[in-house]
Amino acid sequence: MATRREILFRVALIAAALACAVGLLIGVYAPRGEALAQPGWAGLGTTLPADLLYRVSVALRETGWGRPANTAAWWARQLALVHYEWLAYSASPTAAIARVKLALIYGQDGYREQAASMLSEVPRQAPEAVRATLLLDWLYGTGSKPHDLTAALQDLETALEPWLVLQCRADLARRQGQDKEVQKLQSAARKTGQLFLRALAAQITVWLAVVLAGLGAIVYWFFRWFLTPKPPVRVMPAPLLRPWRPLEALEAWVFLLLAVVMVRALAQLLLAQKGLPTTVRAVGDVLAYLAASALAIGVMARTLRGQQPPPAVLLGLRPFRPVALALGTLAYGVFLAALGLTGSAFSILFGSGVAVGVLAQWLGTAPVHDPVAAAIYAGLAVVVAPVLEETIFRGFVYPGLRRRLSPAAAILTTALMFAITHVGLPVPALVGLFVLATALAYAFERTRNLYVPIGMHITHNALVFALMLLMAL
Repeated sequence: MATRREILFRVALIAAALACAVGLLIGVYAPRGEALAQPGWAGLGTTLPADLLYRVSVALRETGWGRPANTAAWWARQLALVHYEWLAYSASPTAAIARVKLALIYGQDGYREQAASMLSEVPRQAPEAVRATLLLDWLYGTGSKPHDLTAALQDLETALEPWLVLQCRADLARRQGQDKEVQKLQSAARKTGQLFLRALAAQITVWLAVVLAGLGAIVYWFFRWFLTPKPPVRVMPAPLLRPWRPLEALEAWVFLLLAVVMVRALAQLLLAQKGLPTTVRAVGDVLAYLAASALAIGVMARTLRGQQPPPAVLLGLRPFRPVALALGTLAYGVFLAALGLTGSAFSILFGSGVAVGVLAQWLGTAPVHDPVAAAIYAGLAVVVAPVLEETIFRGFVYPGLRRRLSPAAAILTTALMFAITHVGLPVPALVGLFVLATALAYAFERTRNLYVPIGMHITHNALVFALMLLMAL
């Protein structure tokens, strides 16, 4: 048993590490003039739903499938315009990008005055987009030709998705009388649009399959499993009460948080350099993630040293049960179905931005246009991160807290700790992670098998990463 002096020393060490993490975090953001809560709840205004709808409308028009496709394209376009306009006149940080996209759409329709009006506010809202705004105003609005088209086009590529940049390049080539280049770019746009439609259909099929499986499980099986004292299927549960205390679980989390903040600050210095190849950036991100996790794993290893049974058994990593991973996929379907019903209610009450915002805020942040970088990020997001994060949070932190807390308190506390560890994401994304972590901890509490939340986490990350790839087409 630890003496009171040892406990006080470890509490002081935890407080010092937490204070260092908070201080370093403030130091990372303060020089850039960013508030810790930035972009806050205004970040609920994401352009993702409008982007998907508008791109569907463009791709359907190019298929030549006749009146049904044209009708569907018209409706998708109108819904996209409504969402873009709602964002353009909101206080959301995405208002500037919504205005840029609206200007592009208006300009292509021949409404040059409306396009110029939309672009007039963009330099004030996003000063970094001044050159891109001048280029768009010349292409679609009432402005004159920019002096440096190459720099303006580079800024535009930074601000917009590749498929929108392809449209702008085609319009630029048409303005400059380059007919062959126009045909080449239009052919590339058609091929990309067809690929997008096929990929979108495949992803919708997968999402629907997961949701329908979850709904079926709620009705026929999971409803009993979640509300009865014992699950009806044997999943080889591991013991819940482990030989470590809440203080040791808190210690592992605090040092993980400190490592995450330190690595993020260092990565900003090393990886924020312009011109770095995307593969180098991807490898750096993976190494940074592993380095941040190493400190928490070291604390866990010190606590588990000499324990019986072996650490892998205590953490729930052994025995390996593939059926539990499949069960986790089904559990994620239940979570997704419940989230969809809740999101629908929030959409009715507060608008569609709330329903989609908690899912979409971090999409497109990884450079997934390069195939090698995309493969590296896929391995990190779909394999490495779920296993490491579930081992740390549900395998070690949650059982430690569970020794002293009720199931509900331990679940919510672990979920809060999980969300805080992802500090730096917009607040809506953190809320989404809190909701997801609550479901992961609840699944672990009910099954006592670590591979169930691992399966849920893998399914979630795989679906979200696939959506990122879709948006990058």
